[in-house]
Amino acid sequence: MLSLSRTARTLRGAQCARRFSAEIPIKTVCRIVSCDVKDEATAVKMDALLAEWKAVLDTVPGVTGLERRVCKSEWDYATTTYFADIDALKSYLGDAATQAKADAIVDKASALVGGEMKRQNFVYDKM
Repeated sequence: MLSLSRTARTLRGAQCARRFSAEIPIKTVCRIVSCDVKDEATAVKMDALLAEWKAVLDTVPGVTGLERRVCKSEWDYATTTYFADIDALKSYLGDAATQAKADAIVDKASALVGGEMKRQNFVYDKM
């Protein structure tokens, strides 16, 4: 019973922390997926999965761009998918068929890199 109570408190805290601030306007949003790759050969294989993912994204309304970054000294690999607005991101996240395709590709990528793929949404502004 104690752990259930702790879980409820944690969930309430998470809900409170997720409220949007009026001080940072939400104009443009993106989703970043990142991981560590072992070497250049693995990064090249990730690029092949990214090409597969781009074909999916080309059919998603509101996607305005895709970017890939690789740090060749630390072998960090990250992709950024840009959305026209918050509604486009919500629509993308709410589309079960697209999310099933995303999960399948992320599963392949996780198996390839032998670790977790971190997914995170951001508000961004070009300065």
